[in-house]
Amino acid sequence: KAHHPPPPSFFEVRKSELRSGKRVDCRDQYGKWLAAEIKERDSDHRDEWVIVHFLGWESQWNEKVSLCHGLWRFARYKSYTSEEELSASRPPMISSLKKGSQVIVHDTQTLPRSWVKGSVLEVEGNQVKVDYEHPPGARYEYWFHALSGEINTLHENTQNSSRSDPSAASRRYRLCGVVGHRGSLRGGHY
Repeated sequence: KAHHPPPPSFFEVRKSELRSGKRVDCRDQYGKWLAAEIKERDSDHRDEWVIVHFLGWESQWNEKVSLCHGLWRFARYKSYTSEEELSASRPPMISSLKKGSQVIVHDTQTLPRSWVKGSVLEVEGNQVKVDYEHPPGARYEYWFHALSGEINTLHENTQNSSRSDPSAASRRYRLCGVVGHRGSLRGGHY
């Protein structure tokens, strides 16, 4: 496993800014960044949450997002979803990714968060859908945005491996720059 610090926080929205009518970029439950609008904000004695409506989607896809545990799912409106961002900020290495490419992703689904190896399932704009396992036995298909710092290409360097010990422990992994993070198709479209 590569041991690298987690990516810098990429959410740029304060909890106090998330109020009814506010437009934001929001990561859906599958990891995909989509343009959204806050429809409602509420709280109880344990948590605060908002109801998020994804622009262009039926209200059946609205999500209730905890502000105590899910603030990382929000970014300033059009930070990850604008057409200008897609064309102007496309990292060069993302064009080399295809189904089956090996990557390393910063797992956002489990605690403690860590870097894990995965395999590309799909690339859409600057968003990459990755299949990974973490912890062992728990498989995820999740989207990562190319500009988030949560995904990197991965190349195995086995030149320094002993011929008698081809184990994973003897392999060195080399990260090759930021490759992205961005969302998923809604609901049953997987």
